[in-house]
Amino acid sequence: MRSVVAVIFLAAATCASTWAQPAAKHAVQVNNLMTWDRDLPGASSWINILSTVIKTSSQKDLILGVSLETSLFTETFVSSKGGTQETADATAGIEVRVCIDNTTSPNGGACDGAGGLAGYVSAQPGVVMFDKRRQLLTAKFAGILSACTGDRDGDGIPNEVPDDCIITAEELSLLLDTTAAHHFNFVLDDIGVGTHNVKVQARISITENASSANARADAKALVGKGSVAVEEIRLVKGVDITL
Repeated sequence: MRSVVAVIFLAAATCASTWAQPAAKHAVQVNNLMTWDRDLPGASSWINILSTVIKTSSQKDLILGVSLETSLFTETFVSSKGGTQETADATAGIEVRVCIDNTTSPNGGACDGAGGLAGYVSAQPGVVMFDKRRQLLTAKFAGILSACTGDRDGDGIPNEVPDDCIITAEELSLLLDTTAAHHFNFVLDDIGVGTHNVKVQARISITENASSANARADAKALVGKGSVAVEEIRLVKGVDITL
């Protein structure tokens, strides 16, 4: 582990740099300027955000550590009067997977889907939710009594509440914006001999639902700085790494 720590320390002042040696036991990429965001509803295609190369001289296993800075923004707003319930629902999520080529590992999944990589397999446990937030705001208000004069409904009863009154809708809004760094270790066994390209992919999912024109939901997600560290290891044979 000392080799990995030393390489990461040197990478701190470098943008999108990759280290790998022939038959190397470690490989690292650190990207200090990566920024990718999305605020459109639906799921994005898979996007390559980090990559490195490692060469194995014998049948080995890999542990792949991915660290990412992520940011989520959600905002919900509702306006209600007369006891009408209004709802705003905003969700933002960031999923990550690691894809590796030139391997015959029996436990790798397919790196398919929109933006997928042909000939690559995904390290276990597959797709990981790095960051997600759902913000649900529901309100049912009577409204604010603005004015009550005359016989507005013409029923012969002046200043009747609430029929002769003007009711203004009450409003409620909630905004959350957070940034954090997350890490997850992926594993792929029986990687095989040769040179292997490692690609970290991410996709962003946005959901925005509002009950009516009196409600509003907005969501956004961002992937910032990140790093991937690959280490050649030997797992205990006969032990299933999948759950």
